[in-house]
Amino acid sequence: MTEWIKTYLDAIITQREWSWTLVGMAYLILGLIIRGIFISPLTRRVKDLSKKAHQDVKSAYLHRSFIGWIFFAVSFLIIIGLWNRSDLFPLTVKEALALLGAMASFILSILCHAEAIGVAGLVTLKKVVDKEMGG
Repeated sequence: MTEWIKTYLDAIITQREWSWTLVGMAYLILGLIIRGIFISPLTRRVKDLSKKAHQDVKSAYLHRSFIGWIFFAVSFLIIIGLWNRSDLFPLTVKEALALLGAMASFILSILCHAEAIGVAGLVTLKKVVDKEMGG
């Protein structure tokens, strides 16, 4: 069994002209899971609101989350670029800095998404309060 896994891992590492797709899928899956870990407590609370308020928060979030998706894409592209190098190791200083940049970009994407959902909730809350106070 372990020999079977080792054979596939060797193929993935040595045949990077096609294996970047697997690395990309793994990055996307793990990235979305990690993002979900940080964002899901907020989105769970939003789902407890009325259907109208939930839709308003979701709409406001989608408008504000664009920059988070940009940072997510930048880190994805850096990872894929580093994977497609001729040799994986050793990393040059420039490549190590690019890897650090990818990690920083990913962290910024999570922070931007958390900020977007928080601001979306506050904007929706302000609308509800203004509506109740004015009408």
